[in-house]
Amino acid sequence: MAMTSISWQAQRVRAAAGLPEVLESAWQAFECVLAEAEAEAQQDPVTPLFPAFVLAATAAANGRDAVLLAPSLPWPPRDTPPGGVQPGGPGEPGVVARALASLGQALMSRLEAVAGSAASPGDRDACHYAAGRARAICDLLAEAADE
Repeated sequence: MAMTSISWQAQRVRAAAGLPEVLESAWQAFECVLAEAEAEAQQDPVTPLFPAFVLAATAAANGRDAVLLAPSLPWPPRDTPPGGVQPGGPGEPGVVARALASLGQALMSRLEAVAGSAASPGDRDACHYAAGRARAICDLLAEAADE
């Protein structure tokens, strides 16, 4: 089974070490959530997951923007998925929702962990706020996928 961009981002977030790397991986992961939540397959208003994807996209944009304000974010972000990683999510909206919820959980965990050790108030604030947006993504999509 090929790795998707969502699973690659989750792996990257979990493996990130140190504040700059966590911020960089978080920025990329929030971009991934935003792209997947806005994908055509998730934007059919008649599907029951539509509201969750719309709200998750908003949370992802807010999380991404918070990370952009962190003083320790390296710019420009450097990594892109390696060859062999398929763009897009794993298919059906419920499966995508669960995968994005898992990515949100990884983001929340890593951002909270580095927030506690960040020296700069700007980094701490950005990490805490972005972790809250990641929690929203996780809660919204996990709950919607289970319905």
